[in-house]
Amino acid sequence: MSDQQSYKNYVQWKKWDEQQDNTRLLDRLHESFGTLLNIAQVTSGSSLLEIGFGNCYFMDWAREQGYSVEGVEILSYLVEAAQSKGHQAWEGRVEECEEKLKGEYDAIIALDVFEHLSLESIHSTLEVCGRLLRPGGVMILRVPNGGSPFGLMYQNGDYTHITAFTLSKMQQVCIESPFQVVLESNPPRALAGAKVKFLLLMAFAFRNLVEWVIGKVYFGRRKPMDPSIVFLLKHKISE
Repeated sequence: MSDQQSYKNYVQWKKWDEQQDNTRLLDRLHESFGTLLNIAQVTSGSSLLEIGFGNCYFMDWAREQGYSVEGVEILSYLVEAAQSKGHQAWEGRVEECEEKLKGEYDAIIALDVFEHLSLESIHSTLEVCGRLLRPGGVMILRVPNGGSPFGLMYQNGDYTHITAFTLSKMQQVCIESPFQVVLESNPPRALAGAKVKFLLLMAFAFRNLVEWVIGKVYFGRRKPMDPSIVFLLKHKISE
């Protein structure tokens, strides 16, 4: 089955069209994007590449914030939609688009993408990203949290998901790549757009307690247990 067939109704299933005018969702996403790039120390004006940009939530925001951003995406109709907005967007996997991309990016972002890849594709993607990223640049990856029971719904709720990730698995993958893991964390917990921020803060505090208790009891340390997990990767020679 081809990528186009596998993802034929993906936008409809994800309900992206319905979410375009959801201001609460967009405010929350925008806050999380800003926090994520701050954590990665990626400053405004930096050159970014997004792998698997989907409906352009991140690219739209990044351009508005003064970043130089390009994107690659395997679905032709999403590429056409991005280009209609004026984005520099390319169709295909990053391995197929390498010669078209300008390279020397300060950061490469892949949000909810690597779980769709086979182990072979993950290795080839990281090799290409190693060539496209400038020395000292960073890769920002967000995937379902394979090390948390709360990540199972995300990982198993999409039949296009192939690979589950934990910190140890990401470290194992990176052994044969140009990168090393420099940070593992929960994704930014945004408050923007919340109807009652106090209740959301209480929920986050309870999550922290659960992480501490389960982590200490089972693993001897606190472990990120949100449904998704974020990894920051850097060139091995940059550390």
